[in-house]
Amino acid sequence: MARRSTKKSKAIRESKNRPAATTTTPTDCEANANIDSGDSSVTSPVGELKCPRWYVPSIAAAVIAAFLVRLCNVMQTSTLPTVQQALGDSRGYLDWAARLADGDWYGTETFYQAPLYPYFLGVLIALGGPNLAWIRIVQAILGACCAGLIGGAARRLFDAPTGIAAAMMMALYGPAIYYDGIIQKASLSTFLLSLLIYVLAIIVSCGTITLIRKIILAAAAGAALGLLCLTRENALLWIPLIPAWIWWIRTDQNRIDTVKTIGGFGVGLALVLVPVAARNASLGGEWSPTTFQSGPNFYIGNGLQATGVYQPLVPGHESPDFERADAQALAEYFSGRPLSAREVSKYWSTRALAEIAEQPGQWLLLTCRKLLMTVNYYEVPDVESPYIHKFWSTPIRLLLNFWGFGLLLPTAVAGIYLAAPKFNRIWIFPALALTMAIAVAAFFILGRYRLPLAPLMIPYAAFAVTHFRQIADKRKRYIACSLFMASLAIAYLPVHDVRDLNASSYMNTGIAYGRAGDAVQSQRWIADSIALRGETAMGLYNLAGAQLLAGDQQSAIESLEKARQLDQSFIEVELQLGRLFEQQGNPQRALLHYRSALQINPNDPEANSRIQFIESK
Repeated sequence: MARRSTKKSKAIRESKNRPAATTTTPTDCEANANIDSGDSSVTSPVGELKCPRWYVPSIAAAVIAAFLVRLCNVMQTSTLPTVQQALGDSRGYLDWAARLADGDWYGTETFYQAPLYPYFLGVLIALGGPNLAWIRIVQAILGACCAGLIGGAARRLFDAPTGIAAAMMMALYGPAIYYDGIIQKASLSTFLLSLLIYVLAIIVSCGTITLIRKIILAAAAGAALGLLCLTRENALLWIPLIPAWIWWIRTDQNRIDTVKTIGGFGVGLALVLVPVAARNASLGGEWSPTTFQSGPNFYIGNGLQATGVYQPLVPGHESPDFERADAQALAEYFSGRPLSAREVSKYWSTRALAEIAEQPGQWLLLTCRKLLMTVNYYEVPDVESPYIHKFWSTPIRLLLNFWGFGLLLPTAVAGIYLAAPKFNRIWIFPALALTMAIAVAAFFILGRYRLPLAPLMIPYAAFAVTHFRQIADKRKRYIACSLFMASLAIAYLPVHDVRDLNASSYMNTGIAYGRAGDAVQSQRWIADSIALRGETAMGLYNLAGAQLLAGDQQSAIESLEKARQLDQSFIEVELQLGRLFEQQGNPQRALLHYRSALQINPNDPEANSRIQFIESK
């Protein structure tokens, strides 16, 4: 008995020293979506610790590919006139950034536009000078990082193959390549959103980790969201969703620890937004964590004259130089008193709601149309357009339609359906996408406004591509295909006036050529715009400018006379005709047009001074 006992004790000692069998534990911090051949069930979002050997090189290849296609786009569009001659918001951002780089970091007014991107540009200009190529290359690097972040998030939510597919989808997403190549905040906001998605994916894929690590991750998510709010104000709508989701997915935490984790999220958010709110309060007397332009934007998107796309409050004043001044001047004129920034925003919101109440049926139809516009394949241009850039850029020409929103939407919808068994823990990402889509449709539609939907949807699109063939349930495959086809049909509904929107892009290209001094190309693009849209007062006015640049005064006068007939309230037309007739030595014709200008605006300084000068002779 003693000998047997000794052998038994030895066996026990040996078993204690023998390496334990490999197991998968809740601390492995990676998701894995194993598809059961029978019912397509997906395992819990806790997977294997080690990645396949090919994962890291594949992700690196996707990131490098993302950078190379963006670099190619930057190089090929470097001579594009709208790149060389920044217009609209791009011009406003660069001017703001130049002031910041010169030392005016605090400013003198409350923020009317989201401030983070101009400050980002200000830092880049301070480091590398006002070099557009330098700024665009940095944005290309951010775009490449997005591919890695979205790939990493998809791996944690699902598995390694899905992560690689998501990284490549993000790398080659046509609209993202375009927005990374222009001076717009869409590039920075996409990077910040990708970072937020990655941090949230870490939170949901991690099992039993220390409380302090969970608090740090939540604080990082809060900080990322706060920075995102300073580039895209409608991200403020996400602030209550993420704490609700953190509470929902708690597993090993008690309620007190979950509250502490949510508190970490709040601290990260406050560290970013509170200083901005305090800065606004110090300059305008009112606290606001971001900007004061939501009211005017809401009116532009919902007033009686709204079309679903951007229209300036004052025709012809599309530039950021006019937006704030026009919104304040009109609000104060109709209110009959000076207004603070918050009061101006409230005035436009109240006016929009009053006009909605006046014609609720019209507003409801407009809202339905805007929702369809939000998920449409077409990238609604701002001042610049991807449909112009594609004439210069091979990546955009090849990828904008081949891998754009029109194909992403149906693929992602099918992926969300196939990933439904995991929905209990990862519902936050479809919820964020749905909230953003509604927020975009609540105002007006621009392609860059709905760009945040792409990084939220790409992991699901990648899941559909990598797992569809593994599903043995024919019924699920049939439903997924049906959802894909239905979403594809919705994405390609003709809800946009594409000819008119393209005409605007052609016009802006012609104006940019004019500013660059190329009269021939300026006339060509403006004429193409008029051919698409028909003759308008603004189009003819711009054509006259190009004709003057070419030295053809008589053609310019003819164009301006046509513009005058189309719009008798266009004061710039009258002033320009007055100048031309003065130059031709015809003061009586000049007086006629200067007096017409005074009928439009009795306080116009140029018309008054020129009339006095001519009559004094």
